[in-house]
Amino acid sequence: NGTIYVAWQNYNIQRILIDRSTNGGSTWGTDQVVSSLSPIPSPLTNTSFRTNSFPTMGVSPTNSDEFYVAWADYRTGNADIMFSKCSWGTTLSCTTVNLTSTSLYDEFFPWMSVAPDGSISIAYYSRIDSTSSKMDVHLAHSRDGGNSFSFQKVTDNPTDQNQGWGGFIVDY
Repeated sequence: NGTIYVAWQNYNIQRILIDRSTNGGSTWGTDQVVSSLSPIPSPLTNTSFRTNSFPTMGVSPTNSDEFYVAWADYRTGNADIMFSKCSWGTTLSCTTVNLTSTSLYDEFFPWMSVAPDGSISIAYYSRIDSTSSKMDVHLAHSRDGGNSFSFQKVTDNPTDQNQGWGGFIVDY
């Protein structure tokens, strides 16, 4: 319907922000805060690869005023994937949860997809322990518009970032 959303990390005020255009990008509204942010360190402890807290997002296929944002956050003392379910009526309203709060290790680099049936999938990396450079890929999946998620490990064997990748693991 011509509505465009853009989400980003604001380094100056440590927030995840969003803006929207309802006319295909010709004009934009006022930047809105989705959530506060504690950026993850780059590099993570005991690693040499770059990380960031850049958000990923998706829009409901049935309601263009409802959208979802995920990012990596360090507010608990390790990197966790945060998820916000938002709606934009006369004002912006967001509910934010920690998707990986039961994890003991760092989760980072989320990427989101929203299917035509409204299901939400968020893939992300997770270290196998707090001192390791080895990581697996996990998937958080919701069939109810982000109200609840199931989780599964996707990889059979962990990848070791110290195997010649240098500081780059997923940004190129």
